[in-house]
Amino acid sequence: GAHTALLFPLYADDRGAAPLLAVVTPRPVAAGLATLLADVLMPLSLCWEAEAVERKRRRVDLAESRGREAVLHLLMTGQLSIARQVAG
Repeated sequence: GAHTALLFPLYADDRGAAPLLAVVTPRPVAAGLATLLADVLMPLSLCWEAEAVERKRRRVDLAESRGREAVLHLLMTGQLSIARQVAG
């Protein structure tokens, strides 16, 4: 074909899954493209990882909130022993 596809993994997560940066460029590949992509990959990868960490943090916050709600509900219904166990 008249184009070249370049694939670059950004980073690998705990499961080994890696988002990819896909670049499709006409042939011949432009001079300096490899250098430009190398300069872009690190900050892009860091941003992607930062977003993944933020998503995990939100899930943890939600789980903690639900745990507090469960303890409060148990306390309100008089189930003190179970509330203590759930609260840790």
